[in-house]
Amino acid sequence: MSEQQVLTALALLREYPEIEDYIRTFNGVYGFLYTEETEPERIELNKQMITLLDDDSHSGASWGCMLRIIQDRLKG
Repeated sequence: MSEQQVLTALALLREYPEIEDYIRTFNGVYGFLYTEETEPERIELNKQMITLLDDDSHSGASWGCMLRIIQDRLKG
């Protein structure tokens, strides 16, 4: 995971406020990688997030780290 991937993701998220809010407010017990959403709306947002941000260059660890960095920056 690179700083450029984080910056690219943050730029993309400006166009998708629902996904941006999903990441900002996410507080799953098992983190982004292992939490299974149960509410239909959150399941869909999670799928959209993965489609939008995953460029197939991540391990599980780098994906989780990237999302936590993005979440931290979104929270300010």
